This record gives sequence, C-alpha cells and structure tokens, in this order.
Amino acid sequence: MVEPFELEKKQEQEVNEKEHKAALGILAQLVRYVPMGISLSIFGSFIFNQDWQAAVITFPIMVIMIAWSAYSQDFLLQIQKRMELLGKEGALSLIQRVQKLDFFNFRANSNIETADLNGADLRGIDLSGVDLRYANLRGANLSGANLSGANLRYADLRYADFRYTNLSEANLKYANLSDANLYCTLLNGANLSDANLSGALLFFVNLREVLNLEPLQLKAKPLPFLCNVALPSYSQQTNLNPNRACNQVPQLLRDRYDISLEEAQLIVDEVLQHHWG
Repeated sequence: MVEPFELEKKQEQEVNEKEHKAALGILAQLVRYVPMGISLSIFGSFIFNQDWQAAVITFPIMVIMIAWSAYSQDFLLQIQKRMELLGKEGALSLIQRVQKLDFFNFRANSNIETADLNGADLRGIDLSGVDLRYANLRGANLSGANLSGANLRYADLRYADFRYTNLSEANLKYANLSDANLYCTLLNGANLSDANLSGALLFFVNLREVLNLEPLQLKAKPLPFLCNVALPSYSQQTNLNPNRACNQVPQLLRDRYDISLEEAQLIVDEVLQHHWG
C-alpha cells in the first residue's frame, strides 16, 4: 500500500520532470530558430524598404542562420544522448555546474586560478572577488572592469590595460604589472606587496591608500612612469617626484591607445588640472 505522502511526492516528481522536459524543448526551439527568425525579419525589412545594398549584405547571414537551424537539431540531439548516458545524477550535476556560471558578466563562483586569458577583451566585466592566482592576463583589456577584492597574487599582468578599473582591496602580491596601464585606476586598499611595477604607467592614480607599497617598487628599472600620482607619505623622505614622467606620457598614450599626439597632450593637460587633496 502506498502511503499518501509517498504518492504526493511521486506526483510532484512527475510534474517537475514534465516541466523540465517542456523547458528543455522550448530552449531547444529557441536555440534552433530564433537566430534564423531574426535574420529573416531583418532581411525582409530591407527588401520591403527596397534597400537593396543592405539586403545583399544581409543575405549571406540569413543563409548561415538557415544552415544553423539544420545543424543545431543534430547538435541538440547529441547533447540529449550525452545527458542520457550520464544518467539522472550525472545530468543534474552537469546542470548545477553550468548554473554556477554567469555568462552575461563573466563572473564565476569557482576558482579559476591559472586561467589563460592572454590578450582577452574583458572590458567592463564584473570579476569582483574572483580567484585569479597565477592567471595569465598579459595584454588583457580590463578597462572599466570591476576587480575589487579579486585575488591576483602571482598573476601575469604585463601590458594589461587597467584604465578606469576598480582594483580596490585586490590582492596584487607578487603580481607582474610591468608595462601595465594604471590610468585612473582605483587602488584603495589594494595589496601591492612585492608587485613588479617596472615600466608601468601610473597616470592620475591615488597610491595613498594602497597597502605594502615600498619605495623601491617605484624605483624599479625601467622606472614606472609617474604623472599626477598621489604618493604615500613616505615619498617625502625618498624624494619621489609624482610628475616625473608627465613629459613622456603623451607619447605613451599615443602608442598604447592609438590616438593622436595632440589628443594625448590634451588628456595630460586636463589631468594636471586636478590637485590631490
């Protein structure tokens, strides 16, 4: 005899399975047909408005989307077979792992140390609190990104672009920041213990609230480029000039950001109007 609570539990499981299958079916149709529908709509609007040049340009894209609708059916069937081979527990585990990833802001709860992100375009993304120990971020574009509280210990950050990046309270101990662009970068509370700053561009940044920054790090060879930098109190004893490279910065900005020398000079002139309190 089946107990009432067992029967209720069984019915609930059946309902959940039906809803899950229905959701997967809807997702499969979206993956398969939405790109084609959008491309057909755009192509049709150009034909209707007799915009022949735009229609010609759009036509190959529409053909690709039609091919995708055919290919994706087989692709989705292969995924379904793999899920069946994994069994219920394995499939649930896989789904749970995927659900932990946030593909819209590239943020993950998992440890992604040793990640190879060489030259990656990570502008404006949220990587706050992420563990990036030993990660290869050489030449990565992190301008406008949020890396507050991130663990970048031993990370390779050479030539990385941190323009307008939030690195507050980030762990940069032993990080290699040589030739990196620290341009209007937020660094309050960041741990810079033993970080390599040789050749780094320190332009319009406040170093008064960073942690464990030693005078020798700002005297490393080649020298970091300092321009309008708010230096820690010890700089008064070490004769560090917070503007020692302002005459070189326009050339650096031109080369690193592919702008004209005149535009770069205007940026420097404007920045020098700001006086740290």
